[in-house]
Amino acid sequence: MLNKKIKYISIALMLATVALVQVMTGNMTTQAAPQGDYSVQKIAPAGGEIKEDASYYDLKMAPGETKTIEAKIYNKGSEEISVKNLVFAAFTNANGQIDYTKQADDYDKSLKIKMSDIAKVKSSDVDAKVPPAGEVTVSVDITLPQDVEPGVILGSWHFEKDGQVDDKGKKEGVTINSKYAYALAIKITVDKEVEKPNLNLLGISIGVVNYKKAFLAELQNDVAVITGKVTIDAKVTAKGKFDTLYENKLESLTFAPNSNYKFPVFLGTDQFKPGEYT
Repeated sequence: MLNKKIKYISIALMLATVALVQVMTGNMTTQAAPQGDYSVQKIAPAGGEIKEDASYYDLKMAPGETKTIEAKIYNKGSEEISVKNLVFAAFTNANGQIDYTKQADDYDKSLKIKMSDIAKVKSSDVDAKVPPAGEVTVSVDITLPQDVEPGVILGSWHFEKDGQVDDKGKKEGVTINSKYAYALAIKITVDKEVEKPNLNLLGISIGVVNYKKAFLAELQNDVAVITGKVTIDAKVTAKGKFDTLYENKLESLTFAPNSNYKFPVFLGTDQFKPGEYT
């Protein structure tokens, strides 16, 4: 239980987490189905992987080790294209799922080594030029520091073609960006996987999520492990009372290693009122 003073609201919130299971979820690879005039394909590393048939890069590395991974970009069009590709560090997004498609605005303080710090696209490949009806191979160099601890480092290799605009939308007076991007997940297991995750309740605040007022419980997975099938069940009552005022339950949430997530308990049409709550 946690008591926190927020403006004039004193809040205590108890969260139950169920079935914290160390698994690789089915959304490890966030590559979209081939769309438009280009596509991206993983090239299996020469040194092998933990899971040989994985659609993502499933690498096992030791402290201080260096490894190179490759991918192919295919141009199905009749003109040369330029594809920008970068490495992102995975995080837990506002929906309680692992996000591979962008960099987070802020990363959890427990994340000491980000994928984007240790994995770099070869400088000549960052803006890859792909000839008409052709293909190019691009690469990422990964170097682990000597002091890295055992566990999982998670991220993605993100690809997006330059100059993607929906001309039809512009003609109708509305700018619509129909962009097709690809994200190949990268999972690095340093020495061995941590046996189980650890969730902490860091604090409680109030705010707005998707234009809806909510109590926000900041949850943290401070261990270098992926959590799968997390259930969060939260209820808010007046202090000393048993009647539930507000509640929210979400299942099958997934936390990235060393990440945090603000779990909302919505007020519906109610306004925040000063008082003490559990």
